[in-house]
Amino acid sequence: MQKFTLGYRQFLQAKVYNEIKQVVYENIVKLAVCANNVTDIDALTRIRNEYFGNRNLSTLPGEYRAKLYIIECIIAKLENRNIDAVGKLNEAIAVCPTEDTVTVVLMIMTDPSFHQALLKDLLNSIQTLVTTSETNSFVSFVPSPSPISFSTENLLTMNPNLRLVRKYERAILKRLNADPLQSAFSYIDMCQAVHDPTCIASNWTLACLYFYDLLSKTNSILGKEAEVYAYRNVINELVCQTFILSRTYLPPHTQVYIFRLLLPVLLQTTEIFRSSIARSLSKTSSRRTIQEMVLPERESQIINQILDFTIHLTKVSPLIKLPTSLTFDILYREAVGQRFLVRFLEAMIEQDIEQAHLYEYYLFEGVWQGWARDHDFNKTRRSCMSALLDTKDWDIFDVQLLLDIPLIPRTSDGWLYRDCRSLVFSSGQRFARVDGIAFDKNTGQVQFHFQPTRSSGYGHENALFNTVDVTEVFKRGLTHAIFTLNQPVLLMRILFLFLLAQASLLLITTNSLHTSRQLQHLLTTDKKQFLYFK
Repeated sequence: MQKFTLGYRQFLQAKVYNEIKQVVYENIVKLAVCANNVTDIDALTRIRNEYFGNRNLSTLPGEYRAKLYIIECIIAKLENRNIDAVGKLNEAIAVCPTEDTVTVVLMIMTDPSFHQALLKDLLNSIQTLVTTSETNSFVSFVPSPSPISFSTENLLTMNPNLRLVRKYERAILKRLNADPLQSAFSYIDMCQAVHDPTCIASNWTLACLYFYDLLSKTNSILGKEAEVYAYRNVINELVCQTFILSRTYLPPHTQVYIFRLLLPVLLQTTEIFRSSIARSLSKTSSRRTIQEMVLPERESQIINQILDFTIHLTKVSPLIKLPTSLTFDILYREAVGQRFLVRFLEAMIEQDIEQAHLYEYYLFEGVWQGWARDHDFNKTRRSCMSALLDTKDWDIFDVQLLLDIPLIPRTSDGWLYRDCRSLVFSSGQRFARVDGIAFDKNTGQVQFHFQPTRSSGYGHENALFNTVDVTEVFKRGLTHAIFTLNQPVLLMRILFLFLLAQASLLLITTNSLHTSRQLQHLLTTDKKQFLYFK
């Protein structure tokens, strides 16, 4: 039986090997379609070794190298190394930024099971990073201070700004590589000469890495507590500023790259500073005191937000693994990543119906910020608004009706206030409460019945009825609360002399008042509002 099983396995492996062998030199899409359906790691490894193992990849065409990265991605995926698989896809796009390569990467990344496995691996890596104890250092999670050379997979067309960045970084590598302090200062100084937010964020991040290198070396020297404190402060400040800049101006895939570099640096900096304080303070100092001293409130919030946004942005930009690169190379990585990001968002809008609004929003953000240039602004804006309103069972017409109410106060530019304001009446009169809201079902007219206030010092902040109540009335759908005088039916709820046929959630706890001659039914709610129908 074992021989039969082994023979059958070898037969399948040979069959898979021959199928992939036939498409190795074909279009990259055909190779990816064939390899993506393969579950035999040995067959893929054999193809990789025979066709790519003994060749100088730097001399090969970009598409051929991209095929190698696709095969290695499938191997890593089958071995449950999902983050490494994503890194191979990033390399494939970098060496061959064509539409076919983007199509191949999109085909692999839109697989829901692979996307979920990637998120799981990311959560596990973050949990391991955060829960590492003080005795087990974070050093293995901190990237190298800086790459030592430019990437060979940079196909940017040079212009004066790019030429400036490249020459500046080349000077840092040649003259200042042995002096991390001057290298960090040089990257900060370069921010004065460039105006691209990605370039500035990358410069600050590389400066953080150089300062961290100095911090880790200084910490082992006795009597250097002041320098440790200074390096720790400058790293924290750079991390905070880089985080704010990235969240405001950078596309999602570049944000993830920056955040995955900043998080371990910030955590390890805190650990080093804590150990420095522990050596200088007396042994009677409590652990809690040291914890409060080394991690201020702002840095604590930044860590939490970096964790949250890293996980959140992975849903919309799954190519999360990029090598630590120079600023000039990151500009290229951002450019080639934008093409995939736009197509990924478009595909997920059609595929993931439950979270389509999330991808619609980020696609609109791309149009607004300029990295999704091929989409019409107004069309994308309306599509995004419709998707967001659908999550609340609203549509644009509902919002328009709400905004057309003249009683709602607005700014001089027509925007709604953030805080709660009293309704704007032409008479300027104040009201203590509302007795009811009358809906005319035939004409759609709405009437408010107010109780005037007797106190001249009545303030709008204490008003019982305001824009929040109006929004709640329309949001809860009170027009669907219908009361009749039909004879009660056993299957329906009986409420005194009339039948409750339908009711919104707002009317669940209402109390019935006396039935008047005109058959007007007054209902009181938890906000002391009354509703009656014509």
